Amino acid sequence: MTRAVLAVLLALLPNLAAHPGEAHHRIGEVDARRLSDAEYEAILETARRNGWIYPAEQVESGHRRYFQEFRMRLMNRGYEIVSDGTSV
Repeated sequence: MTRAVLAVLLALLPNLAAHPGEAHHRIGEVDARRLSDAEYEAILETARRNGWIYPAEQVESGHRRYFQEFRMRLMNRGYEIVSDGTSV
């Protein structure tokens, strides 16, 4: 499952090597959240396979925190996060 998620992420986020600070691409916040959630769920799935089980509150908090970190990584790679849900 992790490889499939990574393949989707790579397909949806072209040119990840954009110069920091330069917004060459736009991605909708909804799309960014979907990608972040998919990536975080892959991490949780790996944890579950290793026998780690987290309470629902920690998972929810982790999703929020991971999305904020994911947004920062996108912005550092030259993406502009737009709130209208459309990616260009």
